[in-house]
Amino acid sequence: HFIYRIKTHIYTKSWMDFKVIEKEGKLTYGRIGFLYYTLVVIIFSIATMTILLVQ
Repeated sequence: HFIYRIKTHIYTKSWMDFKVIEKEGKLTYGRIGFLYYTLVVIIFSIATMTILLVQ
């Protein structure tokens, strides 16, 4: 996932897509894809069930 920056016309990494860990004075970035997509599926499922139950 990248965020498009309109003023610079480039895509940049977002803090939302990575967990930042400092090791030996250097920043390393770990992916959070599994957690992110799991939460997206859960939220989508809850929203779908809510819509179906309201009707």
